[in-house]
Amino acid sequence: MLPRAKDEITQVVASNVLVVLMYRRDPRKKWILTLTVPYPAPSLTYNNSLFKPEMSEITVSPNAACVYCGSSPGTSAEYMQVAEAVGIALAQAEIGLVYGGGRRGLMAGAAFACARAGGKVTGVLPQAIKASGGEGIGPILASNNNEDEAVWARMESIVVQSMHERKRTMAMRSGGFIGLPGGYGTFEEVLEVITWNQLGIHLKPVVIINVRGYYEPLKLLIENGVREGFIKPANASLVTILDPPANGDWGQAVIQALRTWKPDDGAGYKLNWGQTQPSKDSMDAI
Repeated sequence: MLPRAKDEITQVVASNVLVVLMYRRDPRKKWILTLTVPYPAPSLTYNNSLFKPEMSEITVSPNAACVYCGSSPGTSAEYMQVAEAVGIALAQAEIGLVYGGGRRGLMAGAAFACARAGGKVTGVLPQAIKASGGEGIGPILASNNNEDEAVWARMESIVVQSMHERKRTMAMRSGGFIGLPGGYGTFEEVLEVITWNQLGIHLKPVVIINVRGYYEPLKLLIENGVREGFIKPANASLVTILDPPANGDWGQAVIQALRTWKPDDGAGYKLNWGQTQPSKDSMDAI
């Protein structure tokens, strides 16, 4: 519906999140729609409708999940099997997959499985890594035929200039985060988006997949941080560490965890980053 006046501001409250729609007419006589989400709003509560089939027309984040994981395959075939199961589940749930680009390791396995199952995949790769042939020590995931190559060709590829730009781009294109096994880079990425939850830069589900007990030490570290007074008890809810599901279906377990996550009351610091940023975008805080 077009606005009646030259400039019109409409406020819409969707699941307690204030959304400001500002219409203005530019010199070329075209209507421009600006969507602003003041964060955190005074009555802000978490809305996990992002990952639900009945998703509302207006959302505050993209309908995609960022997958952090190794650019190597690991020593057990189970790691790749779970990565592929996650990719397929995202496609079946019509949730896009955002990853670090390339054709190596678990990253490539999850992305290829998602795209082959009909899902939307976006890879974000720094120019320096692209020029070097890609990150990782594992073999490149080969294309066995032209059909496989066509799957890779369907993926969106974004080349950025720095690691910081890569992480910011991935986060802004994602409504939630999934952590599969990986190395230093995966550890840093997963812990960073948990920290952004704590600081109020965003409020999105972070699901870590504890396949083969890989993240058991992290689970114990968080528990120890709470016990020793370095992590507020409510802030332990800012991340979900997913243990093996009884039916063995990791993919559906991840989707369920994304859809049902809700932080505990009192979790996070609820800082208003928008008031110090000219663009009023909390992501400018990173």
